[in-house]
Amino acid sequence: MLSTLASYRIYSNDIAKSLARIEASSSVARDVTYYEENIGKVKSVDDFLADQRLYTYALKAYGLSDQASSKGFIRKVIESDLKDSSSFANKLNDSRYRDFASAFNFKASATTKVAQSTGQMESMIEAYSERSIRGSVAAASKTAAFATALGSVSSIDDILDNPAIYDVALRSIGMDPVLTSKDFVRSVFVSMSGTSPVDGLTPLATLAAKFNVSADGTLPAGTNALSTIDADDVIYAYFKATGNAAGPAFAAHQTAYYNSNIGRIDGAEDIAGDPRLFEYVTTAFGLDSTIETTSYIHQVLKDDPTDPTGLLAKLPTDSSANVARKEKLMALNAAFNFAADGTIPAGQAVQTAAAAKTTEDGFYKNYQTAANARDASAVSTYKTILSKTKSLVDLMAFDPVFGRDALNVALKAFDIDPATTSLTQIRRALESDASDPNSYVNKLGDERFQNLAAAFNFDSTGKIRTERLIQSLSAQTTTGQLYAATFKTPSDAQKTQITSDTKAYLQGLADVDTLDDLLKSGKTLTYALTAYGLGKEALDTAKLRKVLTSDLGDPKSYVYTLKDARYEKFAAAFNVTPQGTVRLETSGVQTESKRLSTQNLFLLQTLEEQVGDQSEGTRLALYFMRKSPEIRSTLSILADKALFEVVRTALSLPDSFTQLDIDKQVKEIDKRLKVADLQDKGKLDKFISRFAALYDLKNNSGASSPVMGLFAGSDTTTSLLASL
Repeated sequence: MLSTLASYRIYSNDIAKSLARIEASSSVARDVTYYEENIGKVKSVDDFLADQRLYTYALKAYGLSDQASSKGFIRKVIESDLKDSSSFANKLNDSRYRDFASAFNFKASATTKVAQSTGQMESMIEAYSERSIRGSVAAASKTAAFATALGSVSSIDDILDNPAIYDVALRSIGMDPVLTSKDFVRSVFVSMSGTSPVDGLTPLATLAAKFNVSADGTLPAGTNALSTIDADDVIYAYFKATGNAAGPAFAAHQTAYYNSNIGRIDGAEDIAGDPRLFEYVTTAFGLDSTIETTSYIHQVLKDDPTDPTGLLAKLPTDSSANVARKEKLMALNAAFNFAADGTIPAGQAVQTAAAAKTTEDGFYKNYQTAANARDASAVSTYKTILSKTKSLVDLMAFDPVFGRDALNVALKAFDIDPATTSLTQIRRALESDASDPNSYVNKLGDERFQNLAAAFNFDSTGKIRTERLIQSLSAQTTTGQLYAATFKTPSDAQKTQITSDTKAYLQGLADVDTLDDLLKSGKTLTYALTAYGLGKEALDTAKLRKVLTSDLGDPKSYVYTLKDARYEKFAAAFNVTPQGTVRLETSGVQTESKRLSTQNLFLLQTLEEQVGDQSEGTRLALYFMRKSPEIRSTLSILADKALFEVVRTALSLPDSFTQLDIDKQVKEIDKRLKVADLQDKGKLDKFISRFAALYDLKNNSGASSPVMGLFAGSDTTTSLLASL
């Protein structure tokens, strides 16, 4: 197993290629295309919330998928004035809500409102994909802990008291371990002592029957808590039940199962009769296991392709799709040595070594595509329902065809279990004012529901509502043209620089939600100042603030006292009110920069989720690398659990550190780490490398990491930092 550092290096050194691979995925491409083609059609918040595909895409891009059902909450978020410090989104502790809100530009008029621009759409897609990566990482970590912990079980108490075992076991059957009574679980396990799973049992009873728990609650001497086969089945069910079948950990788990069982079968019917073998081979050859029937695949496996009257020979080839399907089925047939009666001829193996390798290679090539197709189906359902949604009632209603699949997608995006959460709680959360500390959702004290509420735009009555952009799309275009014009007659190298600078500017604007953000935006602000001929002026923050907050309708306002048209044009290029807030856009729901930002976030989210399937430490490292440009203070680190975990590990801070007052935590971290250094790529890399090495040491997941030798015999808390 690769160390966290080695894994981090693999991805961080080639992020562009990793993102390109994800972007090339058919399911991701379809979602991106749909968003690009339809976001411009949205004229109001209601339209946006009614289009389930657009809505879920946007939420995922900003890591808010689990808030999909909280449309009332999200409505308030995207209608917040991000320039107003007391607005709903600004009052939320989670910066993702502000990022999400800033991605849209809903109109004050119902006839001109647009729910989301192309940029916002792409950011949401990216965030949605990240959910899978995070979930896969967590699932891989939990199942590994589950397998390890089983070896130390000697009684039912060990099962109930071990978080890894209890969580994986119950979630494998769709139960929430947080809400399920342990006394009840104990009683079921004891009552099923000595029995075997049979048809008709409840999922919990079936699970209990697999465990070797005696009537007195102990395990018989020399007996494992679960047989190897049952433990493997529970892990498989956990991956499936939690929606984490798109990561490498699940792929490795399935491959191990296939390799262990394919050589033991007696005939083709054994593949068709084993759901996991069936899923593996169909996926390996590019077929959809949810569409193909076992009886049909059984016939394909034992068919003679040279027989002109056989099944394969008679397959239609009248279209490219049919030709492709026939090729896949022919390849599947050729990979196995079944006779016409479905048996394995004497003296032959079920597969040759070459065919077995082809099957495994095919599975690793296709398993994510298959999983993504299932996700795409769920997202498609969500979009279908959302397209008809005009209010929270519509989103939460039981659809005759899809049930509450759309609502479930939204809930799962924020790690909320639909099976254990009441509709009343969801409704109250979505209709809550997330900016009000006394609102229902904030009093819940559950960040998942706060995020859910912030991801939707429902008011207190469940109706949908609109957003603000620091700079309109047309103004961005003008700014870009003016910037390019400053190069006079640009050389080829300068043209490349203009393209690069403009792209960076558009991406930078995607992170600007308030006037303060703009004034602190560095290169983004410099780009705009340069475009309007102010790049060489000695402008401090105070003067820029006065310029941007000037009332352009008042001849006596500050900007006019400067008697310089450059300042007037610069102020007019941004949507800042005299109060320092950002006014609503008059056309379009999303700028190009926001669209691009959304898309990039979506891809990064997806990458991190997939990486996390293999290594939680790597996911944390990549997340820290991605969020580092936004880290402006130690408090911003403490406010983000994932960022704080990286810093706490890298600085070797004890578990008791969190018990200190916030001021003391800030002081102690500041002694060891200069937050500003995280903006330096070299120092950031050293810091993350240190985290990766210490993470493996702390969690025993890095095997023998050679990096740890660098810290031997030294003060590991300060020696590296001193070199930053």
